[in-house]
Amino acid sequence: MTWNGLLLIAVEVMMGQTPTGEIAISVGPLTKPSAKVTAHPFAGKFEKFQLDKYGSKSPAALASLNGLYFRNADGDSRTEFLSGPGEFREAILIENVSTNTMLILYKAAPAGMEAKLPKSRDVNSEWIFPDGQTTELAKESLDSIECRRFKTLLDGGVSLDVWIADDLKAVIKEVTHSPTGEQSIWRLFDLTPGDQPSSLFRAPSGYTILQLPEK
Repeated sequence: MTWNGLLLIAVEVMMGQTPTGEIAISVGPLTKPSAKVTAHPFAGKFEKFQLDKYGSKSPAALASLNGLYFRNADGDSRTEFLSGPGEFREAILIENVSTNTMLILYKAAPAGMEAKLPKSRDVNSEWIFPDGQTTELAKESLDSIECRRFKTLLDGGVSLDVWIADDLKAVIKEVTHSPTGEQSIWRLFDLTPGDQPSSLFRAPSGYTILQLPEK
């Protein structure tokens, strides 16, 4: 991977948008907790894929991602990709909620970059949904985990369904529906609650980390 490849990931992960403001490929849920999550560590797997209007998976190179996801008791997270576009397959993302930074590590060489994340909006709610009209629906169980389900109506006829597990303080699934019938699906599965090794949430010894300037 080149530095340009790492920068591409950094921009997409931190901003979640293209320069024109349209939602770009996202490696995680668009719905975020409004405050730091502590005392709810777990490990699991994630996947992101797209379905066409007929319910078939999209063959597009950027449509599918999957890998491993970890969160510690401080609320820091680690996303490790196992498949997807080349830039993503070679990257590990570590988010530190105390410093509000994202560390992007390159697997094949001791190098990476770190940048400040955009600040969350000041809200009184427990969760920050994308700007739109949000309604809470009936509770549902996903993989034996009880979740609250929400629907958010966005601009342009786009809607977003979100499943939140209160026991884990985590978004378990998000489904974005386009006005023409396509779906973009992100989900966590095979979840195991419990403490995670601290080494997962920092750069290994000997790594060279490039600090990106704040905007």
